[in-house]
Amino acid sequence: MLGLIRTLLKGDGFIRGVIFLVGGASGAQIIFFLASPIITRIYSPEEFGVLSFFVAIFAVCGVVSSLRYELAIPIASSDVDAVNLLVLSFICLLGITALMVAITILLSIQGLRVEGYSQMYSYLWFLPIGVFFIGLHQILVNWGLRRKAFGRIAGTRIKQSVSTVASQIGFHKFGVTALVAGYIGGLAVASFALGGAILKSKDLQYYRWNRVLNVARRHKRFAYIDIWAALFNTAGVQMPPILFALLFSPAVAGVYALAHRVLALPAALIGEAVGKVFFANAADARRKGDISFLVLNLNKSLAYLAMPPALIIITAGPYLFDFIFGAGWGVSGKYAQWMMPWLYLVFLASPLSSLFLINERQKDGLVFQSILLVCRLVSLLVGAGYEDASLAIFLFSVSSAICWIGFVKWVSYSIGVSFVKLVSPILTSLFWSVLAILPLGVVCNFPVSLGMFLVGFFLTIIFVSVYYYFFLKWAFFQLRAGVK
Repeated sequence: MLGLIRTLLKGDGFIRGVIFLVGGASGAQIIFFLASPIITRIYSPEEFGVLSFFVAIFAVCGVVSSLRYELAIPIASSDVDAVNLLVLSFICLLGITALMVAITILLSIQGLRVEGYSQMYSYLWFLPIGVFFIGLHQILVNWGLRRKAFGRIAGTRIKQSVSTVASQIGFHKFGVTALVAGYIGGLAVASFALGGAILKSKDLQYYRWNRVLNVARRHKRFAYIDIWAALFNTAGVQMPPILFALLFSPAVAGVYALAHRVLALPAALIGEAVGKVFFANAADARRKGDISFLVLNLNKSLAYLAMPPALIIITAGPYLFDFIFGAGWGVSGKYAQWMMPWLYLVFLASPLSSLFLINERQKDGLVFQSILLVCRLVSLLVGAGYEDASLAIFLFSVSSAICWIGFVKWVSYSIGVSFVKLVSPILTSLFWSVLAILPLGVVCNFPVSLGMFLVGFFLTIIFVSVYYYFFLKWAFFQLRAGVK
């Protein structure tokens, strides 16, 4: 296996990019996971809720920070166009950042406050800074994808997570300031690491103002159509921490945020990494007629990879959260149980969302994201109407899962394969994963002694290890057979 990995790393192609980006993403994930039990013990749910509120605002504003022109950089027809798209994206970012500064100043002058939420208002000045760095990071990552600098992108992931965690733990006496500033600082470190290569190169000499205007017109679909689909998608994902903080309390937002942070991290890091490499290679695969083959193999790999941990969370979520993150966070595990089916589907399907762009079906993407946003908003408002946060999360998760199943159906249609072919790996991995975690399921649902619980837990670890052994054996067999 090690020899095969070395061979793959020396070559080009899809798998090499995935190995680099997933490696960096996995390293960043491990750092965040190891730090989370410390962070949850030095910060309260209320403080964590304020962080989640601002991170959600950053994410929503970050979608429009460069008007989505940064996504055209990897697929530009020439390097000259890519350079001018880079400049265009940065100009848009400066404009949006200036707008956020004006809004922040206006709110400060007017002294607008929401009663009971002065704590969140006190940190409003973080808003333009966070939007700038999240937008800058997105631009530079897409430029790195254009250059297929997967190793550099992976390295910045590690730097970002280390700097974020170090700041949040080292300066915890400053409370929410350390949490939010640490998050922004991580983005800044990653951006500077990626931007240095551009400044050292001679690529920027190819930009001209008339060319910048030309690429703006040529790729206007990103700014006019795709931006709304992305905004609806991000707003739908980030809606809960914002509305929980406003409709319930920052503490509820913090409890939800921990569950979402732990569960969505693999999708946000590993799934995002795979999605970026898929985006960088799918256009060529489509031209060669190999897009269905690429999608089916990617879908099968992700389905088998994510199923065992998903079932473990569904089975023992409250126990694991209470043990790992400390007393008082068990309710996050309860939320995690309900959220897991939806986030499992996101892990599988979100890397394929770039098919909307590759097939030039941005309108389909807008329709999908609009339906998803409406379903999520209705779910949260129903829960708020009953003053029941648990009901809101349950309805939010169910409606999101149904919408993503619909997206998988669209993918099957767009690549010309049957829906059953995309779903069958999910069902097969579900069968084998249920057998693997059966001992844990027994000890979690029946009153047993601590000794019996440990026996069931370690048996599950052994069975899951066997499961992954055969999964990796299949994956490497595919590689040896010539999957690129």
